[in-house]
Amino acid sequence: MRPCSIPYGRIINSASMMILLVTVVILFLY
Repeated sequence: MRPCSIPYGRIINSASMMILLVTVVILFLY
């Protein structure tokens, strides 16, 4: 009975992917 839990998990997944992409870009830049 928690409709906010499903999109919350998706937001975490998208945020983790964005963080990984940012870290890879920083590693390539430096």
